[in-house]
Amino acid sequence: MNCETCPTKDFVHADLYCQGCKENPTVTGIAYLFQKDKSEPRGSVSIEAPEGQEYLYAAHELMQKYKIEFIGDEG
Repeated sequence: MNCETCPTKDFVHADLYCQGCKENPTVTGIAYLFQKDKSEPRGSVSIEAPEGQEYLYAAHELMQKYKIEFIGDEG
């Protein structure tokens, strides 16, 4: 079914329902986390994402694996 005529395309959770659709291909791969100006990765995760949303899914998976901590200035 073409995405333009698909009744699911405007559904709020369409990205979940459309993952297996032949018209909405997915890509698989490994996302690497690099520190700026360094050539060795700090970490990696395997992802499966809709085509065109690889970076969004990679960021989400990396955030699940690592944590960010903010320490504010005191004073």
